[in-house]
Amino acid sequence: MGEAPIYFKTSSRVHLVVAGDFGERIRELPANELVWVAETPINSPVVRAIWGERPVEPGEIEIGLFPVRMEQTPEEWALGAIPGIDVSYNEEGAGPGAYSVLRVIGTPLSPTLRASLETFGFYQYKETTDGFTAQKHLPWLSLRQEPAART
Repeated sequence: MGEAPIYFKTSSRVHLVVAGDFGERIRELPANELVWVAETPINSPVVRAIWGERPVEPGEIEIGLFPVRMEQTPEEWALGAIPGIDVSYNEEGAGPGAYSVLRVIGTPLSPTLRASLETFGFYQYKETTDGFTAQKHLPWLSLRQEPAART
C-alpha cells in the first residue's frame, strides 16, 4: 500500500506530518529537508505530484509516504513512525548528518509521545500552532574545536 521513504539523504531536521488532511500545505515545507507524510487520501496525491515535479538525484529524496491505519489517531501514527525515522537518520546511521530536530505536524505533544521520544534521546520540546518540535542531543554538537594557536 505505502511507499516507504528512501533513507539516503540526511538533514538536521525531519518533518513528520501526521495531519491526515495536510494536503497542499505539504508544498510549504522546506524542499531541502526530510519529510515523512502519513499516507492518506488527501496527502498521498500531493506527495506523488511533488515527486513528479521535483527532479532528484539518485539516492536523494526529501519527501516520503508512510502507511497508516485510518482507524488510528495521528498520535498513534506518530508513535509508529518515530522508530523508523530514528533508525534511518540517527547518529549511528547518518553520522554527522544525523537529525537533531523532529518537527511533528498534526498532533500535540502528549505524555505518551514524550516518553517515546525520550527513549530516542529527545530532551527538549516546544509546542507549535500545528504540533510540536523535539530536540535531541547529538554527541558532536557539544564538542568544540579549539582555535589554532597563533604564532
